Amino acid sequence: MHRSFLTQRRIAALLASAIACGTFVSGSPTEAEGWAGLAAEAASGSPAGAAAPAGDASGSLIGGDFAPVGPPAAPPEASLFELRPLTLPLAALFAQDDFGQAYGGHYLPPLRFDVLLGAIVPFEESGMAFGAATSDEDFDPGAMFGFRLQVGLDENFYVGGEIDFAAHDVGQGDVFFPGDLGRIYLMAPFSFIGHVGEGELVEIGLSIAPGLQIALPDVDRDFEDLQLFLGRFIDEDDFVAFTLRAAARISFPIDWGLRFFFEGSYDWAYGEAEVEVRNAFGQLIERRRDEVDLSALNLFAGFSVTF
Repeated sequence: MHRSFLTQRRIAALLASAIACGTFVSGSPTEAEGWAGLAAEAASGSPAGAAAPAGDASGSLIGGDFAPVGPPAAPPEASLFELRPLTLPLAALFAQDDFGQAYGGHYLPPLRFDVLLGAIVPFEESGMAFGAATSDEDFDPGAMFGFRLQVGLDENFYVGGEIDFAAHDVGQGDVFFPGDLGRIYLMAPFSFIGHVGEGELVEIGLSIAPGLQIALPDVDRDFEDLQLFLGRFIDEDDFVAFTLRAAARISFPIDWGLRFFFEGSYDWAYGEAEVEVRNAFGQLIERRRDEVDLSALNLFAGFSVTF
């Protein structure tokens, strides 16, 4: 009988504790207090209306407000690799005092992709390259287009890569025969970009770009056929020239992340060209080798996307 009474008291005490703890979850203290009172009466043998132990009406076991154990959980931090929007509002982008703040507080540098279309105006008069006279060539203006991708180092400085293609006609010169000259540019631009005007929405950019220029001379087909008829085979070799480009640009906003720009640049470039003329038996008839001035003025218009 005594053991059964102790077991009954233990069960009642456990029941009272469980119901009191459930008060915090259920948020219904009235119902829980009723069950706790009955359990206490069964455990102590006293009526339900007797004085209850010190505590608060909410059923707290410690007699005070419930306090969670441990520090509060910090909100999850966004990953650096989460997807970014493809475009940003221009006003929001330029209004940021801290670079990267427009990207959710993380250092997610912006990317700029430019599409350029324009003209090349080569220099054709002889000059001096590294203390030596260059050949006198006949270069006509031509067309040029290219692509540029840059990443922002901070709010004003960008670095990246650029590839351009140009082609123009060539007349009879000291080295080249009549035909055309293709050019491929592989450049590494370093750009400074500032904002001016109302709302600082107009961009002014200055850049310097070292790189390489691959020259691809090609003899005019009609002229080459005439030379073949005369027993002369012309071979104009491709060659590479170091190029240094200085550029200035101005751009205007069109839409979020989209700009239209004008750009002018000057290429300083010299390379050694070689042309050989052989007869039908492969014997060398003539060889032309000289420094060629590949410098040019480039005029572009294009679109720029920031994402």
